[in-house]
Amino acid sequence: MNARGGRMKTRAASAAALLLLIALLVSCFGYKNEAAMLASTLAKDHAVVALADVGQGECVIILAGDSTVMIDSGDASKTSRRSVLSFLKECGITKIDYLFVSHPHADHIGGMRAVVENCEIGVIVFPEIDDSLQPTSKIYFELLQAIDASGVAVETAKIGDYYDLALGGLTVLSAGGYKDLNNCSVVLLYRYGGTEFLLTGDAEKAVERDILAGGADIESEVLIAGHHGSNTSTTKDFLDAVSPLYLAISCGADNRYGHPHKEVLERVQAAGAVIYHTDVDGTIVFASDGQTVAAYAENRKAEWSAILLG
Repeated sequence: MNARGGRMKTRAASAAALLLLIALLVSCFGYKNEAAMLASTLAKDHAVVALADVGQGECVIILAGDSTVMIDSGDASKTSRRSVLSFLKECGITKIDYLFVSHPHADHIGGMRAVVENCEIGVIVFPEIDDSLQPTSKIYFELLQAIDASGVAVETAKIGDYYDLALGGLTVLSAGGYKDLNNCSVVLLYRYGGTEFLLTGDAEKAVERDILAGGADIESEVLIAGHHGSNTSTTKDFLDAVSPLYLAISCGADNRYGHPHKEVLERVQAAGAVIYHTDVDGTIVFASDGQTVAAYAENRKAEWSAILLG
């Protein structure tokens, strides 16, 4: 058996214990937002990475001990904002240590003004964006106004930057500087113990090629697919290098872009990863004990055993 095969078997066995814990938690507590409850409870002794159900947008929330990170915030719709703020409230989050703008498209920053106005923010991190690509939308302008009014510190990400968290830390693998706004997405690798999560925003093929060319070790248990599962991203070479156990996609039901694209799903299925997407599964919560990663999908409770143990 190769090393990767042994690693998967060990993690599957460890996942069984975590699966039992999750089932007990949900059966014992009748919270309105079960995904938030699970995230909050599991975060007491796990690192948690949640992909919130925000429709055709994206929002990732990391609970790492006493540290909280948010990457993007969904779009500006009431439903998306309510989903994000409800998740934070039910997890008891009033402070976000690092708030990342992967890139300033409306479906990634539409709810961020509300987050800035309702939470204490440590640092807001932007990608490097050429002046010619700076958005002129009302959403972006109002976000900048809110940031300015809050007085929060603002940084520009750089490749190699490291953000230390109470559990693990984040490394910047790509930080902008491209001629396309999607490719300016900040790409982050979150590592806790022996587990990794790769968060790619809307980064496309050019960014994936450059990350591979840079030689970084990007093998990860979880890959948040680039650009909502578009065929512009998650190339075979990149997928092979990441070799994820799980792939998660943030997209809206019956969206006009056809996300997730069939070609991406076929590539991921061929690679043997378990696929989640928020339009079908709702909010997705991944929990790591530093050795193994287990998964919870809001709308797939009846399938937990099959999802986690294969």
